[in-house]
Amino acid sequence: MNISINSYNLCACGYKPYDHMQRAGWNNLSIAYQVQEFDALAGDHWKDYILSIKEEFDSRGMHCVQTHLPYYNLLRDSSESDEATDRVLERGVILCSMLGAKWGAFHCRTAIKKGDSQEANEQSLRDNLALLKRLQKFAREYGVGIAIENLPDFYPGVPVHLFATDYHDVIRLADELADPEHFGVCWDFGHAHMNHVDQVQALREVGSRLKATHIHSNAGFNDDHLPISLGTINWDEMMRTLAEIGYNESLSMETLWPGDKVCGCTFEMTGFTQSMEQFADSYFTHNYQCAMILLEKLHAFRAK
Repeated sequence: MNISINSYNLCACGYKPYDHMQRAGWNNLSIAYQVQEFDALAGDHWKDYILSIKEEFDSRGMHCVQTHLPYYNLLRDSSESDEATDRVLERGVILCSMLGAKWGAFHCRTAIKKGDSQEANEQSLRDNLALLKRLQKFAREYGVGIAIENLPDFYPGVPVHLFATDYHDVIRLADELADPEHFGVCWDFGHAHMNHVDQVQALREVGSRLKATHIHSNAGFNDDHLPISLGTINWDEMMRTLAEIGYNESLSMETLWPGDKVCGCTFEMTGFTQSMEQFADSYFTHNYQCAMILLEKLHAFRAK
């Protein structure tokens, strides 16, 4: 088991806070891909792009332990797809392997046009199964896993609930695929808290399907991606339950670096001011200390 921290800013803005991360103690990363990265992954030289990232990690002694796969706009109906985006998703699975990660988190799609209905839920299930079965070929060939993530209700103004805001959708999808070596669950604690989920019960139901985590906090209203020192999640309960179900993969912090902003469901770099640069060491140090507290709690509960 290890701790890792999310990095959203691979080459998209030209700024890489790796020095700050390493001074704080971080050597394990969870890599996510912004909308800006789609151009790089869609281009002819996408492998060179990924290899340059891997070379920098290797030179620093840093490791990518999980990724966040590229994904369709969450408000695009799941019946609509295009070869260019599907190709980027396929490459997302391949680059997971190229960077040495074991699991890549996957955002589900939703049959938006069918509204809130059982029919919409079943259509969403079928559409996600079709996409994931397409990606399964690459997961098997490259020896990586796809971890299906529970989503929050991002859009209160949209008159539908996104598929996978109910964690039972995630469990059902993983079970329908029936390939535990290559498909599992990524549990996002902040999303579940925002959706007012009983996370102890939910994690027990997810059980051994759990392969990745996104750890951040909020007060139960917005997807704030706060450090665990803020918000209203009971982290003792969370770590006790992870110990109970035998979780042994990364505890991955998915808090927002102050140079990021939430734009819909996409994280975009806004540029770095001198004050942000000065704040970086304390930001990453605080997150490292938080992650170590969680790791110590989990080990303590295991020992009981």
